Amino acid sequence: MTHSSTNPKTRLWEPRFAIISAAVLIVGVLVARGVLTGIFDGHLSDADSYMWMTRVLNLHETGDWFDKTLARVNPPDGYEQHWTRLFDSILYLGAWLGAPFLGFKEALYWWSLVISPLSAVLTIVILYWSFAPVLQKQHRAPVGILFLSQHSLLIIFQIGRPDNHLLQIPLFALTLGCIVRLLVYPFNKKSCYLAGLVAAIAVWVSAEGLIGILVSQAILGIYWLAVKQDFGVKLFRYNLALSVCILVALLIEHGFNGLSDTVYDELSRVHVSVFGLIAAFWWLIVCLEKKGRGQEMLPRLGYGLAGAALSALIMRFFFPDFFAGPYADIDPLFRRLHHIYVLEQQPPVRWQVLVEAQFGIAWMNFRHWLGILIPAIPTLFYLAKKSPSPESRAWLFIACALLFFLPLSFFQRRVCRYISILLLPCYSYLVSLVILEFERRLSRIWSLPLQVGIGFLAIAILCSPPIMLGFHEMGDRSQRNQFVQLCEFLDRPMGLGQQPQRILININLGPEVVFRTKHSVYTIPCHRYHKGFEDSHHILSARDDDSAKDLIKKCKVNLIVVEKRNPGGVYMRDLPAGSPIFYRRIYHGKIPTWLVPVQLPAGLRQSYIVYQVNHSLL
Repeated sequence: MTHSSTNPKTRLWEPRFAIISAAVLIVGVLVARGVLTGIFDGHLSDADSYMWMTRVLNLHETGDWFDKTLARVNPPDGYEQHWTRLFDSILYLGAWLGAPFLGFKEALYWWSLVISPLSAVLTIVILYWSFAPVLQKQHRAPVGILFLSQHSLLIIFQIGRPDNHLLQIPLFALTLGCIVRLLVYPFNKKSCYLAGLVAAIAVWVSAEGLIGILVSQAILGIYWLAVKQDFGVKLFRYNLALSVCILVALLIEHGFNGLSDTVYDELSRVHVSVFGLIAAFWWLIVCLEKKGRGQEMLPRLGYGLAGAALSALIMRFFFPDFFAGPYADIDPLFRRLHHIYVLEQQPPVRWQVLVEAQFGIAWMNFRHWLGILIPAIPTLFYLAKKSPSPESRAWLFIACALLFFLPLSFFQRRVCRYISILLLPCYSYLVSLVILEFERRLSRIWSLPLQVGIGFLAIAILCSPPIMLGFHEMGDRSQRNQFVQLCEFLDRPMGLGQQPQRILININLGPEVVFRTKHSVYTIPCHRYHKGFEDSHHILSARDDDSAKDLIKKCKVNLIVVEKRNPGGVYMRDLPAGSPIFYRRIYHGKIPTWLVPVQLPAGLRQSYIVYQVNHSLL
């Protein structure tokens, strides 16, 4: 185990105290961020958050576990997202426990705020556990406080963002811990089965979990090829547990009907099949090894290449889109108009910033998203070289995983969160060495101030306090409050709320309308095809009023909401600037006779225009 020489004067934070202190500080920072950005005014952070809440409310109202159709999205057909029920269940449980005191919907809202910091604390505890086989306690102790240096993680765990990422990240950290133990310790059935169970839950939560699992399996396979030892039987037991647990999860999620569905963006028979094939391959390897075959590297290489090729051919034959990834079935129109513009899909440093030689901005963005690379990469190489075998395998595993994740992170900032989890233990080790070295040279009275000072300096190097606290998001507060007022206006029982309306509105605002009102919207931000998105695009981008009128009549649109601060929106992105389309005409008040302006309260007129469709004139 990697360690430093210590003496009686060494007084690094007692690890338990360090983790508790970090947990308190993380919760404090996340709460402060929520206060500054106005989350506690009754808001959530994004459109996905409102959709999670709506899903749970639907489950509560209908009690139908297997029916995930959102009836008030994409009317009249409804819409089914790719999200799974595991995170729904966690949100439901918290709301159910609080319902006797607050009512179900209010309890659900407050639980959606509480769950984010709880998940963040769980993640640092898991990280502390994950690297126990290769780092001593004093070197893992700073990992909690250094969590605050990672902008990519603070965004995920911000209060008011109830999302399945709150499970993905701790599960990724837990997967790391399981793989580290498979690499370092001799064969143990329980360790293999635990790794398989954790991996299955990760795939159940999101198909994105496949990435880390397949990468870790490939690296374990390389170790089997290079050193053999007991990696064959480890991989067999691991994949056996993984395939069985995924099958059980599939039955829980979809029932027996799910065994016939082929989808790539959520748990399905596709994932049962791929890990079943991998388990079968490693079973054959174990059988061959028992007969004394595959003792040399060259035969093992032949077995591995043959098994990989055969498995790939089988998957290609039965599930031809598997290798296209979770977005194999993405709606091309949605991808062109919305998906590629989502912030998570953008690079941490935009190429335009580099082309325009704005190097100060480029450095700031790199520092906040990937700055941990600078101190952690040299530390990783040091640990890989210094650590004895088999502990060095864990660090080589991290290095190999980075070879996969790092290139992806240059193109999509959402991958940076995985880089942070992979490298936080390395950064923790480096910071602990600095603290230990200073403690040897200073008297006891300076111990605690020294540790606190170095910890905060290590955070500030990578994440400035304004970014940490979300100062850049404060401008959205008044806009959020105004939109809540608009929803209340639309839902007034004596006004437009007398009966359910079908509303044509910005895709990013649709989920909040569904959550706060009884009305329906035509589209939400989700990559699966839904006709409501296509119809919304064709209506708002129509070149003449008659084309728009025909579609509005066909879709039975009741209301059209126009944002004054967003005179274009998602639906206009593939059109020339200034083209005389329907959306721009009604934005400037050039409306046909069958549209009637709705008189809004004075406080909303500067931000929104609402038109009611007079169907008697269509």
